Amino acid sequence: MKELATTIQVQENAIQGRHCLSTRALKKGATILTGKPYAFGFTKSYAPFICAWSLEKSEGIKYTVRCEHCKHVYYKGEAEKQHHAFWHALECEAFRKLPTLRWNTSYLMLAKVILRAIIRKALENGLSPNKVKRIYGIQLPTPAKTIPHWLQDHQTWSNFHHLVSNEEQYGTLRFRARENMGKKLIALLPDYIVNTAFRTSEEAFLEAALSICKYECNCFGYFTDAGEQIGSGVIPAISFLNHSCDPNADAMYYQLGGEISVEALRPIRKGEEVNISYCETKQAKAKRQAYLKFHYFFTCACPKCQIKKR
Repeated sequence: MKELATTIQVQENAIQGRHCLSTRALKKGATILTGKPYAFGFTKSYAPFICAWSLEKSEGIKYTVRCEHCKHVYYKGEAEKQHHAFWHALECEAFRKLPTLRWNTSYLMLAKVILRAIIRKALENGLSPNKVKRIYGIQLPTPAKTIPHWLQDHQTWSNFHHLVSNEEQYGTLRFRARENMGKKLIALLPDYIVNTAFRTSEEAFLEAALSICKYECNCFGYFTDAGEQIGSGVIPAISFLNHSCDPNADAMYYQLGGEISVEALRPIRKGEEVNISYCETKQAKAKRQAYLKFHYFFTCACPKCQIKKR
């Protein structure tokens, strides 16, 4: 990706694993990376404040134009709803079935992300717009002429697929739970999407389970100014960054179009590793370590964690 090529260099070794080095000296506040979501999901209570076409966030006033079938997506206006007709036709049936899962808000956000990721894979595999027209019996705009802002990033399933999943660290019972979740998500999707995205049912179930693991290890949250999480997304362009409890960079969690940018918290030298924090850095060391071990399967050895109290 362009941002990776010009701003950071991705390297890998036995000690640090995959990590990112700055290709030039950066000032405090400099934008290091930007990325749009490969797939995203917002809470149902906050969906009225997000235009599903542009991902433009309303400033406190709910959008009133919505899909009357699934009632999960809203639009800034009728024009945006028409532009989005093809893309939402692919997800609407699955979204209508989401209440049958009886999952909590966090897992329903996850469900939307994974469903949208699988739909993108089906499109990459050649899902025909004409087939969608036949199934829904309506005339839809050609997607090539009307592409959502968040899709104009040239990311592919391969970018998502190669993210770290850590499935071997989950343990049998925990991973089996992800397999069951994956099967439930696949069951929500129409057969024509599943059959285009995957070769067999077994592949579909496994990829859905692994996608859940990738989401849990790589997703970024969308937050209000007050710190309330309103959504989440998988953004491969910035998922290569490693953690530090004393990071030199931070992710700005919501911008126009759902884009997330990474900005320098302090001056960064050329060749220095760029780190963000995966946890609340103000917490005590024991709480940070426990959180990182459970969610990301590593023991942090950053300079802040190595400082010993006297």
